[in-house]
Amino acid sequence: MINHEKELIEKIDLHCGRHDFSENKNYVEFSFYACFYELLNIENSYWDTNFNGNEIFEILTTLKIEIDRDFLIKRYNDRTNNDVEVFHSNFDEQVFAFFDLEKEETDQNDMFFFGLRCLKKDEPIINQKLLKIYRELMTSSPFEFDILNHRLYNKTFRSYFYFYDRNYNPHKRQIHHHNLSTS
Repeated sequence: MINHEKELIEKIDLHCGRHDFSENKNYVEFSFYACFYELLNIENSYWDTNFNGNEIFEILTTLKIEIDRDFLIKRYNDRTNNDVEVFHSNFDEQVFAFFDLEKEETDQNDMFFFGLRCLKKDEPIINQKLLKIYRELMTSSPFEFDILNHRLYNKTFRSYFYFYDRNYNPHKRQIHHHNLSTS
């Protein structure tokens, strides 16, 4: 590995140098694609919705994940933005919400990828709440529940390989982390 690549990995990967990933067994992950305007019930949207727009945010509050709804809407409505916004819990950085705001040119349903990682002990209630939301969606992908592969963890904390595919460019799609302490 060349020095430049090693420096990039150290800069990008939040868990660079970690070799013991056994604590991942304490976490579970959920994910699905949904229509952004449907799930968040955006004002003046032409999408029909069964939601008041706060359902996802109520789950995030349960997990102590602070997120500014207006910020998220602004980022999604910026048609040039295709970044990922990761909002970490205030009590555990490995509990997080993953909002992939990439827009496909052929997407006519305003889809985005939503992922959530939580502690296994919280899985029963979070699973129940997410499935309730998922069942009400009129536009979505399959619902994924992951206890072994930790795809969201890898994209979030080992981004150089799992998100940037060893091809990091600061002028292209990025992952932005929110609520991480600097200590």
